[in-house]
Order: sequence, then C-alpha cells, then structure tokens
Amino acid sequence: MKSKELWLFSKHGNDVGDNAFAFLKYVKKNHPEIRCVFVADKKYPEAYEAAKQVSEVVQFRSLKHKLLFLKADKIITSHVGDSEPWDYEKVIELREKHPKWAKKHKIIHLQHGVIDKNVSHIYSKKLRPVDLFISSTPAEKKYIEKTLGYESEQVPCTGLARWDELYGVEPEKIILLIPRYRADVMVQLPENKKKLKYHFMCTQFYKKYQELLEDKELAKILEENDYRLIFYPHYEVQPLIGCFHTDCERIQILDRSNISLDELLKKSALMITDYSSVAFDFGYMRKPVIYYQFDRDMFKAEYGGSYFDYERDGFGPVVVKKAELILDIHKWMTKKSEEYKDFTPRCESIFKYNDNENCKRIYEDILEI
Repeated sequence: MKSKELWLFSKHGNDVGDNAFAFLKYVKKNHPEIRCVFVADKKYPEAYEAAKQVSEVVQFRSLKHKLLFLKADKIITSHVGDSEPWDYEKVIELREKHPKWAKKHKIIHLQHGVIDKNVSHIYSKKLRPVDLFISSTPAEKKYIEKTLGYESEQVPCTGLARWDELYGVEPEKIILLIPRYRADVMVQLPENKKKLKYHFMCTQFYKKYQELLEDKELAKILEENDYRLIFYPHYEVQPLIGCFHTDCERIQILDRSNISLDELLKKSALMITDYSSVAFDFGYMRKPVIYYQFDRDMFKAEYGGSYFDYERDGFGPVVVKKAELILDIHKWMTKKSEEYKDFTPRCESIFKYNDNENCKRIYEDILEI
C-alpha cells in the first residue's frame, strides 16, 4: 500500500455512528498511515462536532466533498446512494466515462444492518453498483448474491463493523421498542406537513403503537418490575415522533437527538420489534427479541418471501396481538418462560463469528480489492 491513501467515510452524510463510524475509529487507531476523512453536515452540529473529535471532517455535498470523492482511493459508507456528493446516477456515469479512475476508486458498502428482505429495488448491482458489499452471515451472503447480482468474491462475510463495540456492556433494566417503518408511513416530507401528519395518524402502524404506549397493563408490569421501556421509531419515522404520546413515567419516547441507537442497543436487555433487522444486533449479543407482527400478511405482500423465517430463525417468540405481547414481556421479566433459552442455539448457527474482529476482517478484505 502506498503511504497516505485517502479513505472517505460516511453514514447518511448528516450523522455519525453505525458501521462507517465504527470502522473509521478502527482504521484511525490501527492504521495511521491512511488519511481518513468523515463526511458530516453542519446542519446537525452535535454529529458534526462528534465526528471532529475523531477524524478530519468534510462538509456534506460541499465543493471539498466533491473533490475528495474524486481523489479518494476508497469510499466507505453505511448508506450507499445517500451519502455521496451527487445523486448516485452521477457516480455511475463518472465510473463509466472514466474506467481507469473507477479501477482505482473503490466503493465499499458496509451496510446499515443485516439484509433479511428483498431490497433489490434499492441495492441491486444494476442500480447502485459497488466494489465490495459487506455481509454478516453466510445466509445473508448467499441472499445478496442471489437477489442483488454480486459475485461471491464481492460479498465477504465479515460481520458488521459496529458489532465490535457491543462487547463488555452490562445491560440495564431497559426494554427497547424499535419497529421498522412501513411503505405507507415512509417520511418523504412534503410541503403540507399537516396533511402528512393526518395521514400518518390514520395508519394501522400508528394506531397499534400508540395503543401500546397507552396500555395500563404494560405500565403496571413496568412499574412492578422496575423496568423502563424506550420507544425509538425508525429513522424514516422520526420526523413524526411528535404524534406519539404517553402518560406512563416508565415509558420514554426518544429520537436520535436524545441518544444514539448504538448506545440503546448496548444498554437494553430486551428488544421488541416487528421486522427490523436490528434484531440481529441483539442476536449477536445473545439477548432476546420479541417480534410483534400485527400486520404480517401486509408486510409479506409488500416485501415478498425471505430466507429468514421469524418463527424458525428468530431470536425470540413471535406474537400478533397486543395481549400476547404484554404476556410475553411479563414472562420474560419474571423469568417464567423457557422460550428465551431456545434462541441461543440459533445464534450459534446463524452467525459465522462472535468476536470483536469484524473491523479487522473488513480491513483485510478491502486491501484485497
């Protein structure tokens, strides 16, 4: 490797955390011969300042960002297609027009999470081609090759970079409620925000989670067992977080300005989700998940089938009714259920690695391209 290669890191372009930031810290610590620059946005000053504490920073979509993008030896991102200085069509056009530059200029997609659904409409090689597509489990690797069109050598199975930071943290008495978004509540904020808010509050998604936040039995068992529940909506839903409310002092509704997802994952003892792949983080830590899937038929119709079956492969029980969910939470709190022991062997079979060397493997694979 020549001295002072330039590696450009980014998440969304406006945030820190996740796999890109975890991997940046690893490279900065272990390979000072590489010039590392992180893409951030001054519109989000806390994230911008956090990035500056770790690395050289460039303003998202500034002229300097464009110049560094063209100059960089490696482009390393958690969200390919969202963090570039131009729309990705422009990136593809540049690579096609300048094949010598493209051969030197490698794009590495670290991913935001584990792919367990068909995302070919977003990450197909034809739509957002990259040189290296990091995967986390052998099953995911095969699924990426099959549905996204990559060759096996382009999809190394390393584990997620951020998983290296999950070790050695004792969980608190926190239950993390973290649902995935739905297509009909995707937040592409239009000019008429009042209309969007009205539409959102009419959805089944909103009504089901608001009912849960108001449930008296849930409030009672949280109080009796000295637990807190943190509701942390998906990134896409967070602009509408003000629609949710609760009177229970044991329930908090938080967004990313309050606490990072990485911190919540480490602190929480139990996760409740529906279809979010963040459940894999909990499985990696050998912590239990309850899947609350009140609209499973609708979700299956939208995303189609998957190699991952929640009943067969999931890291905890699957429920469809609120009463079942609250009963399972209570069983887990009072240690009266044996179900949660059953998922541990699944973790052993699903994850190829369970160590803190994911970043090291990613680094070594990047050097091979």
